[in-house]
Amino acid sequence: MKAFELDRSVVESYADFSRSFSKVRAADLKASIDQQYEDGHFWPDPLLSFNPQFEAGPAVQELAATDVLDPLTAKPANDRTPSERQVSCIARCGPAGPLSASFTNAN
Repeated sequence: MKAFELDRSVVESYADFSRSFSKVRAADLKASIDQQYEDGHFWPDPLLSFNPQFEAGPAVQELAATDVLDPLTAKPANDRTPSERQVSCIARCGPAGPLSASFTNAN
C-alpha cells in the first residue's frame, strides 16, 4: 500500500470511529461537523521528510520555481535538497497536494 493511501485509510477509519460515539440530528449542525471532518481539522496532513541518505535531487527553491512544489511550502526550506525519490513523490502529488514537509538535511 502506498504511503498516502495508507494515511487516507487510517484517517477514514479514525473518522468513522470518532463519529460512532454520537448521532447529530440537527441538519445545520451535522452539515457543519461534516465540513469540519472534510476540511481535515481533526488530524494533521501526511508528513514527508527529507533523508540525506538518498541521492540528492534539485533544491526546493528550484522545485518551487518550476511549480513542482508550492512556493509557500518551499519558503521555510531555504537551500535544502530533497532526494530524487522524494522529488518524484512530490511531483506526483502536485504543488497543491496534501503535503507537509520536514526539512531536516542541510547542504
